[in-house]
Amino acid sequence: MALIRCPECGKEISDLSSACVHCGYPLSQLPDDAPACSLVLLDAQPGEKMVLQNLCRDFHMSQAEAEQCVANLPAVLLKGVPASKAYEAARCSFGPCGMAKVVRDSDTRSPEAILQAKPVADNQTIRRVRPLTFWSTVGAILTAFALWWLISLVLSVIVASF
Repeated sequence: MALIRCPECGKEISDLSSACVHCGYPLSQLPDDAPACSLVLLDAQPGEKMVLQNLCRDFHMSQAEAEQCVANLPAVLLKGVPASKAYEAARCSFGPCGMAKVVRDSDTRSPEAILQAKPVADNQTIRRVRPLTFWSTVGAILTAFALWWLISLVLSVIVASF
């Protein structure tokens, strides 16, 4: 176990912590620790012609290679890349057509393993929720009390006017 500095508050924390014990800042895994991923084309329907064009353009395949790839589905298009790069390629190339999946490299042993593999999470869609600090919590409570007081004041004025 080594001590590192928190990127948010600068205090020393364990490198094994998932969040800073002082300020609650979430610590992410280093990109080198992330598993290598593969982009797999599962289906070329309904836009097979567009999928072929995208394979030629985005993956630098000849027309014959693209046709061979579509004929032998599931086909591994990218291997050994970070999940973010695989998802970016999938969005750019197969957003409107085809069906692709990002899986761990270890799940590409056979077509059956590819079909049974669970997709790798897209880190760009995962939002990291930052916990409230002490003073943020106090501010939220005071704001709630002020709103409650304001609403009760408005309601009492409305009731008094009837």
